[in-house]
Amino acid sequence: MQQLSGDAYEDSLMERFSGEAGPDGRPGFKVGKRQFDGRYTPEGSSREVWYEAKSGEYWDRLNRDPDEMLRFKSKLGEARKIATENDADFRLISENPVPQNMQDHFQKKGFEWEVVPR
Repeated sequence: MQQLSGDAYEDSLMERFSGEAGPDGRPGFKVGKRQFDGRYTPEGSSREVWYEAKSGEYWDRLNRDPDEMLRFKSKLGEARKIATENDADFRLISENPVPQNMQDHFQKKGFEWEVVPR
């Protein structure tokens, strides 16, 4: 059920950003060892944004599991590095407000994020 909700959110983002999903109906793609949830080019920009989407109760679950928190932070760093190496920007997009502890981490590490409700 959780994955279905996440998939639906990713689909809604793709529709919002580009009006179409990938050839298999999913916006995700893989580069190197990282899976990205989607990509789009913001209006007025020539630079693509690759993103990781988080929905549902993700932040609550993450804050309850210190090991998962460390893995998440590491994966974000890898994803940004891969996007940058491929001349793209990286952004985290959340369906729900991002907790202050994560906002502090994103600011400290220079990650871009935004809240995009479903």
